Amino acid sequence: MREYHAFREIDPSTVAAIIETGFLNLDREILTKETERIALGVVEGILCFANNENVDPTPGPDSIP
Repeated sequence: MREYHAFREIDPSTVAAIIETGFLNLDREILTKETERIALGVVEGILCFANNENVDPTPGPDSIP
């Protein structure tokens, strides 16, 4: 989403991101009942970015034996 319209409304040198936490039709349970967990994930992601940390990819379903 590098060309998202809202990004054109801020200074080009400003770091910006779109943070999606889930979809209400599929993730309603976790989004409404585990809000602290969701918030912690957002905070940890921002800190990871700010600290320029490397992240190992999350294993997909094909990698589970």
